[in-house]
Amino acid sequence: MGARSAKAPSLGPFGAGACAPTSSFWSPPLESPRPVTLCQRSSHPLAASKTPIPSKAGCRLCQRNIGTECHVPASQDHFSGTIVASYLTRSPESTTKRLVHFRKSLLALALLATTSPLYAQASKDQWDGGFNGPKATRRSDFVLGLRLAPAIGWARGYPNEASKIDDPRYLSSTHGALGSDYGFWIGGALRDWFSFAVGAEGIGVKRKTLTASGYAFTLRTEFYPAWSLGCAWRDLGVAMDFGIGGMKMTYNGVQSADGGSIGLAGLEVFHESLRLGGFAFGPALGYRQVFSSSLHANVMYLGLRAAFYSGP
Repeated sequence: MGARSAKAPSLGPFGAGACAPTSSFWSPPLESPRPVTLCQRSSHPLAASKTPIPSKAGCRLCQRNIGTECHVPASQDHFSGTIVASYLTRSPESTTKRLVHFRKSLLALALLATTSPLYAQASKDQWDGGFNGPKATRRSDFVLGLRLAPAIGWARGYPNEASKIDDPRYLSSTHGALGSDYGFWIGGALRDWFSFAVGAEGIGVKRKTLTASGYAFTLRTEFYPAWSLGCAWRDLGVAMDFGIGGMKMTYNGVQSADGGSIGLAGLEVFHESLRLGGFAFGPALGYRQVFSSSLHANVMYLGLRAAFYSGP
């Protein structure tokens, strides 16, 4: 017989001299299925291998940390990492929207971190955004004022009846007469150079036995036009008063004229020459006009003005 070629014994997976287990105990390891995923930028199915797969023109191959391959346009930025990978889905539109949202979130966080110190104010000496204006040096907050002054003027009027108005037989007139003017007000100083208040005022003039007296509730505005000049000019002020009230005239105690509902308009110039703490004192020169359909009066006064400011 011819020489028969001997078949080399198989060593098996356990090496030479080892007993191979029977088929009931061992079987060759099965190759695990290769995961296949769909590229986010193209329609090529990609396997988890290191072999580059051709892609569309203008694309390049990238390897993400999730163990799969994806072809994206080379012109776009490439990110790798768990955070960015979590934003990548099987939908190209969803991936783009999430990446845009992620970038906008980072931008908003950066802006918030940059601007937040502007809104933090640990003390009054820090910047407050300019809402409170410059710090007051003369007057601020609560204001209470009082004025007492001798006056000179005239008043003329008729009974408040349509048939007697403008009838010379019923005219009452003081011509030139002496009197007084007094008023008080309460309000607030919004700035060193501006304040606003509400108040009340009384006016009266008398000539022999003919007297004219009245009252008014007023709105008062004070401002200091020469504030920018500094020094004593900062205490020179101008006030305007407007209000409504009533006035009557009497002759020997008997009413001879009635103004009904009157209007009042006034202008005053004053100076706060003396300051003691929150108090300010000084002269005041003013003019008042009272008017209605049946009575008119004009009064000038020069007197003393006192005001209290709760600040600064």
